Amino acid sequence: MNRNQGYLSKVKSRMFRRVVSPEVKSSVKQGRLWVDFGASGIGAALLGVVIWQAWLPIEFPLLNLLGVFLPFLALPTVAMLLLSLGVKSRLGFFFGSSALLGLLVLCGHHVFLHQSPLVASEITPIVRATTFNLRYEYYEPADLSATILAQGADLVAVQEVAPSVMSDLAAMLKPQFPYVIPASSLSDLALFSRYPIIDSEWFHPAGDGRGALYAVIAVEGQFWHIFVVHPLPAGIAWLGNTLIPVGLYYGNLEAQMVDVLARAHGLEPVIVLGDFNMAEHSRAYRLISHQLTDSFHEAGQGWGFTFPQDVWIDGWQIPGPFVRLDYIFHSADLQASHAEVVCRGASDHCLVTADLALRP
Repeated sequence: MNRNQGYLSKVKSRMFRRVVSPEVKSSVKQGRLWVDFGASGIGAALLGVVIWQAWLPIEFPLLNLLGVFLPFLALPTVAMLLLSLGVKSRLGFFFGSSALLGLLVLCGHHVFLHQSPLVASEITPIVRATTFNLRYEYYEPADLSATILAQGADLVAVQEVAPSVMSDLAAMLKPQFPYVIPASSLSDLALFSRYPIIDSEWFHPAGDGRGALYAVIAVEGQFWHIFVVHPLPAGIAWLGNTLIPVGLYYGNLEAQMVDVLARAHGLEPVIVLGDFNMAEHSRAYRLISHQLTDSFHEAGQGWGFTFPQDVWIDGWQIPGPFVRLDYIFHSADLQASHAEVVCRGASDHCLVTADLALRP
């Protein structure tokens, strides 16, 4: 049987050489070379994006934009890797496999299950903090308050609080949150707390943008320092007069984060939470994560995407969420035992909740 198969294979090979003209063979070979070149080039470009993202030496608008969607670059990377295998491109395979390995290093913590070493029953008190962007034009205080109360939080920071919503929302939340700092003319932030608010201050971080809130709460005799932020989004570079984005500018946002971190330096324990309008893979995030801990990274599971949800344009729902914009950071003397993202449809953002306690 094997001899017959070998004989037939030789016959087919000879017939192919006779039937196929040299021009066709040359065209096929040239096509394979172009595919090899394309797979290698795209693989090298993807590897370059990964290397830049791991290093983040300077702000580069196009790479800033690609960083927002960094986890999704795994799809074209795998496609180029398979294509390289198909055309037996060693260079393409090298670039593609290196890029995929780099993406795994940068984003793998979202895929693999992990458990915080903190055991909730061992430490008290545990403060559950929540941050929630309410969507400014959304006037459904009953819906919003029900979503907030369902979290069982002790501390809730909200953003995009419309003046028409603030009074009703405060009234509905008052039985559970007797201490409130309402939104002001400086910003659309508000803070609700079960614990007494000892002191508070509105301030403008360096750079242009909204005001931020600093508050001190008393948790069983100890003062916790809370910063609530909602900086303006990164600047967008458009392709000519079109609505096609080609880059992002984080410079102003970075300046504000540096200011907030400077104010938080030396204080403890510290919680900084809100809608940061920054992607996880950005220089602004890198600045914060060098000084503070991302609660969701520490004790959450999955990707943690918070935006967009329940967003419709011309009758079409935008799929999502697929970007992280909302975070709860904390100082080194705190530790998260649990963190999660909750998407309920009450806003275009999902809310983030984290259980925090002092380290033993």
